[in-house]
Amino acid sequence: MDHIVPAFEGGSDDVSNLRALCEYHHRRKTAREANRARSAVPRRTLHRPRRMNPYL
Repeated sequence: MDHIVPAFEGGSDDVSNLRALCEYHHRRKTAREANRARSAVPRRTLHRPRRMNPYL
């Protein structure tokens, strides 16, 4: 079963938001949605910002 509107975009598990897809098309759709979800999430920085020294 496939979510018509993905969960990360606010889709529900209600029957009206589900449909049957063959394995090939489900994989393609899932890959597209995963790319879209990754681009929507802000990336974390690899380092922490420096804190100001309160004694200076």
